[in-house]
Amino acid sequence: APPEPNREQLFLAALRDELKWARTADDRINDLSLERLRVGDGRRRQVAALTDDGVVISRRNPLVAAALARFDDDPPVLLFVASAVYSLMNRESEAITDEDERVFHRGLIENLGPRPT
Repeated sequence: APPEPNREQLFLAALRDELKWARTADDRINDLSLERLRVGDGRRRQVAALTDDGVVISRRNPLVAAALARFDDDPPVLLFVASAVYSLMNRESEAITDEDERVFHRGLIENLGPRPT
């Protein structure tokens, strides 16, 4: 049997799920593929950074540390990380526009309500 996913792998899967609906028909975030998201020892002051290997989510950042600890019990904390990652994607990719980011954030706000358990 394959090994059980660790906490960071579960976190990345949940984060990818939040970001997946941001993909459009023309796949604008393809160059910053969701599969290239990873957790690493980035800078404490940054939620995420773009590297040659993809987007690195910094486990040293207090928001990310909180999300890693409780994303499954406190879904909004994951949405804040998703917001920061999408904003990074907007800054780094010409394919993503400010309007795309506004639409994404509108969707996140709608997801802040109670979720089914």
